[in-house]
Amino acid sequence: MYNTKPMNKEFWAMTMRTLDRAADDLQHKYEPFIDPTEQEYNSFTDADHQRIDALHNALKLTDQAMDALFLYGRSCGWERKDWR
Repeated sequence: MYNTKPMNKEFWAMTMRTLDRAADDLQHKYEPFIDPTEQEYNSFTDADHQRIDALHNALKLTDQAMDALFLYGRSCGWERKDWR
């Protein structure tokens, strides 16, 4: 059974801010692995590759959650300025 009770604006804004901070944190953790040199890439262990993949997937999921929640807010007439 789905919760059909609408989300209020304050909860929506708090959730958007939380996801935004999570995305920023994940991006900072992922940045060192973007575009490595060949030598750096060859030095990565299997565990490093798994961590990189996990960070990348978490970042994608966080972005998708933000997109969906943002669209919900837009459908309610709320704008970006309402959660920033």
